[in-house]
Amino acid sequence: MILRFFAAVGLVLLTASWGLAGEQAKLVMLGDSVTLSADAPEGKKLRDCTEKALNALSKGRPVWTVVNKGVGGETSEGGLGRIAGVLAAEKPDFLSIAYGLNDARHHSGDWFKGKYTALVDAAGKAQPPPRLVLVTATPFLNDKHAWGKEPFFVKAGGLDRFLDRDLNGVTRTLAAERGLPLCDIHRQFLAEPKYAQFIKGDGVHLVPEGNEFAGARIAACVQAVWLAGVARDAAALDAETKARAKAAAARKALEAAGGQPTAEAVTALGEAAALCPYLAETAVLLDKVAAAQERK
Repeated sequence: MILRFFAAVGLVLLTASWGLAGEQAKLVMLGDSVTLSADAPEGKKLRDCTEKALNALSKGRPVWTVVNKGVGGETSEGGLGRIAGVLAAEKPDFLSIAYGLNDARHHSGDWFKGKYTALVDAAGKAQPPPRLVLVTATPFLNDKHAWGKEPFFVKAGGLDRFLDRDLNGVTRTLAAERGLPLCDIHRQFLAEPKYAQFIKGDGVHLVPEGNEFAGARIAACVQAVWLAGVARDAAALDAETKARAKAAAARKALEAAGGQPTAEAVTALGEAAALCPYLAETAVLLDKVAAAQERK
């Protein structure tokens, strides 16, 4: 019921009406092999797709450069070991952080929480600190990935359910607690009826069309954050304010119903997500809705 609201989330074409044409901005994408997208042809890697989408949205205000800092097989622990050097070398305006896929092999949300929180803390200590955008991990295909039949994941409700509930849930909650922008790419994939076509036969890596899908949504989130947080664009700030009010209304409706999802709450959350693609509070409330629906 809730996923249908997210098929178009993040594709609102927010364009800047401020600043000088040609102003520069840099986004560094930190992550694993999905970020690296080593097998994708030049021009179709996730970095390429994100940069192209960002500059289409911004129309030169600012002019975006996107840097690929993905490493195949890396966990959040590996990112923690690299983050200081990456930020010292690149000095980005924005940093996206996307982990969870390889972290799943540790079978522990608590393990991920400790490493991922330390990574976010380390990123915030850089001078000057970049604006952070936390990104949930893209989906696994349970029937195709090598881990899909492992007893631990089967018992946990499936490999992808474990990833989303126990690891992406950490990312969403941390973003909400810290007031950080969130790009909930996993939820946006699942909202797309044919999302499995975006994922390779190995059940995890993205085909070029998957990179385009993910890059467009990451770009929409980053550009929206730029408009509201850097440019202080009136329309973007108004959209964020209205989204927060919708999320608050949804929270109130959920509390009044004893945590059970109501049509009022689900509608308000869909409207909040459409207004503001980076609001982590919306994603956390959607997790609560999904959990309540599972218990039925």
